[in-house]
Amino acid sequence: MDYRSKGDVLFIRLHPGEIVPDILGEISRKAEIETAVIVSGVGMLKDVELSYFVGQGRYESHHFTEPLELISLSGNISRQDDGYIVHAHAALAEPDGRLVGGHLTRGSVWVTNEIMLSRIPIKLLRLEDRETGLRGISFPDE
Repeated sequence: MDYRSKGDVLFIRLHPGEIVPDILGEISRKAEIETAVIVSGVGMLKDVELSYFVGQGRYESHHFTEPLELISLSGNISRQDDGYIVHAHAALAEPDGRLVGGHLTRGSVWVTNEIMLSRIPIKLLRLEDRETGLRGISFPDE
């Protein structure tokens, strides 16, 4: 991975075999990010796992082994305990142009990915919501 930052903006280039979203957590640690927004992401991924919320904290996962064009990546990154939570959603195109999308649980970079992050000065925590079973955003007192 290569990245450059200026002010609150980070521009990232990922290389083949790097795992999204894991590598975004690693970059966040190196760049000492507290909270960031994934502004955009394009490139190609393979060995992708997309998850879909089906209720009460449960997800259904779908796996794609073939390379897919990363049309759009968005979401947020927040520090939690000793690590980072990367909440990323992806829209991906198959070779025939059919689109698939969902929560990006895993994807291996194929060729390259270009991703832009923007730091935000708001601390986020993720706490379990009893109604949905999701770890939703909360805003701690600072």
